[in-house]
Amino acid sequence: MNTVSMRAPTQQLLDPDLETLRIEAGDDWGLDRSQGIGGSESGSVLGLNKYRGTLELLEEKITGKVQEFTQAQELRMACGHALELLTLQTFAREVLEVPYCEDLDDLDHSDGLTRPDRYLYLNPQYPFAFAHIDGLYRTKGEIGIVDAKVSFRSPWSEAPEYYITQLAHYSAVLGVNVGYIAGMFMDQPFPVSRHYRIDFLPAQLELVMKAERIFWNGVTAIRNGAVPSESRLGAFEQRLGMMGEEFMAGIEIPTLDDRANSATVTVNNEELVSLQRYAELKNQVRLAYREIGEISDGLKEAVDAPNISFVLPDGTPVAKKTTIITNVLDKGALAEAGIPVDAFYTPSEQVRLTTTKALTKLELQTDVAPMRMRA
Repeated sequence: MNTVSMRAPTQQLLDPDLETLRIEAGDDWGLDRSQGIGGSESGSVLGLNKYRGTLELLEEKITGKVQEFTQAQELRMACGHALELLTLQTFAREVLEVPYCEDLDDLDHSDGLTRPDRYLYLNPQYPFAFAHIDGLYRTKGEIGIVDAKVSFRSPWSEAPEYYITQLAHYSAVLGVNVGYIAGMFMDQPFPVSRHYRIDFLPAQLELVMKAERIFWNGVTAIRNGAVPSESRLGAFEQRLGMMGEEFMAGIEIPTLDDRANSATVTVNNEELVSLQRYAELKNQVRLAYREIGEISDGLKEAVDAPNISFVLPDGTPVAKKTTIITNVLDKGALAEAGIPVDAFYTPSEQVRLTTTKALTKLELQTDVAPMRMRA
């Protein structure tokens, strides 16, 4: 990958710790996908991409195999990529009602939407993930991401799950919590644009990153010589799939923003009860995610450790919490505070990743004795 590390013009609007790589001219995509997880792969990690499963992506990462496409598929992708600019310009004008900016510097001073397609964003909290986004916007004090999709089919009835996870991946890496999927649909006498807005809760983004971390630990383990059994691979796939289901349970799936095609349906008493229960459960899920985020933030502030085991005075374990904080555990300070916490790793162990430790991260059963290691 031909890149130069630098500070992007729009970076002052985002997480200041972001690392930005500029993709030099002549490097078509600028992505070495074997070195991390990209947004388009997030849906496969979570088992939500019907075109490429978790284990299929795992094989690609391990072997370096590149997904092959037919000539017709490559032509459609090339056409879609060429139309992304039109999609973003249309979205800026019709939805956000802000100007499309050719220069990224413009967003530092006023509302607008720009296309940072020559930049690759990396977040030190998630060293296994990278983000190559289509659009970044600023409007009315809100910073968000736009993921442009060009389809040669009719408009979707609702946004595909693997596109939602892709947007969540980008949001987590860039440190924002809102975005749009901007679609341009070509299976009409003329192009039809549709958009889908998604607001993420911090706990939802953390869940996606946790799943990607587990997946990448698996890639690392196998690269280091692990040979997992079929049953273990199945359990690995199932675990990530369950995390994908958990993620989608907390998402209000965005539907077409098209009032002209909306419908009014009269429901009977039985259907009314079901709809009321559905609304109640969805609200409970969202409230639960919000509470999880608040508790998680409180734990991170209370204990500066990557993995926390909470125990009663008699030593009985009551809860565990894995945080994204990677500071070295200060046992002395915690002991003085009366907080019993187990250290699951040391910096040296983290650097010298061995097959044994990687396997433990994956929770695969092997002939090698397991070690307690950071998940």
